[in-house]
Amino acid sequence: MAINTTPLDVPVYVNNLFKDLLFGAETIEKGLVQVVPMALNKINMDRFTAATQKLIAAVATPSTAADALTKDEKTLTMNEVMFYDTFNPKTFNVEPEYLRSIGPMVDAQAASVLLSAIREKVIESFNYDLEQLLWNGDTASGSAWLSPIDGFVKLIDADVSVVSVTPAGAVTASNVISIFEACINAVPNVVKEKGAVTIVTNHTIKHLYKEAARALDSKGTNIFQAAENVYGGYPIESVNGVPANRIFVFNASSGEQSELKVGVWSDADKYNDKIERLQNNSDLFFIKINTEIGVQHVWGKQLVEYS
Repeated sequence: MAINTTPLDVPVYVNNLFKDLLFGAETIEKGLVQVVPMALNKINMDRFTAATQKLIAAVATPSTAADALTKDEKTLTMNEVMFYDTFNPKTFNVEPEYLRSIGPMVDAQAASVLLSAIREKVIESFNYDLEQLLWNGDTASGSAWLSPIDGFVKLIDADVSVVSVTPAGAVTASNVISIFEACINAVPNVVKEKGAVTIVTNHTIKHLYKEAARALDSKGTNIFQAAENVYGGYPIESVNGVPANRIFVFNASSGEQSELKVGVWSDADKYNDKIERLQNNSDLFFIKINTEIGVQHVWGKQLVEYS
């Protein structure tokens, strides 16, 4: 039997918006920094030390003071950052029905699935940018999204008291283990014994380490197959904000002993969005997220960097 019909290619829509993967504010989310809330403009971080090697033989009436006590401060400078965009729900009226605007044309609203997707992706985008700003911010960069504050990298690089490891070139699978070893060896013993020492780097270097570990015939005592993100007993944390070929080793936690501090008004601000009609006679809606943010490290002498 012959069938003489012209097939019609009718698209079949899946009523779902497929969204790409995006890193968030990993440094905060992984608890590698202490977040200091209720802060605006700047935080003065008071530091206090008592010098060592001041012990002397006891005398009946001491007359010479050790002059050992020092109080100083470091400033954490903050700025308000934001994400702002507009959209028109009617733009999607040519799309499948599940994306079309709802309500009368004079007061068209975004479909719930579209509104949910806008919120989700804008919050992800904001937190991705926030992570980059925490590490790579530079007020002299000329880049609008990186210029609101100076980030950890710029501040650490400017601190002459930071412990720098002798460079061995770009990090590769063939040298990453020796570089990790050099970084750990450079950490002051008091930090190793009293701190939560963590190797913090980017995802690429962490995976180079995994590649190097897989290639070894004998793992030795520094590399544990059961805990692959560990070197020499020290955890390896990777975040997308750390630049290429950079490694930092420091007290990493969300508590007071954490070497890195992030000042905010409210930590929840990075998830708080506002969506409203732009103005009463407009078809446009806006979405906005604002947060106050700033970063600083406390003691350069307790922080090791490789670049």
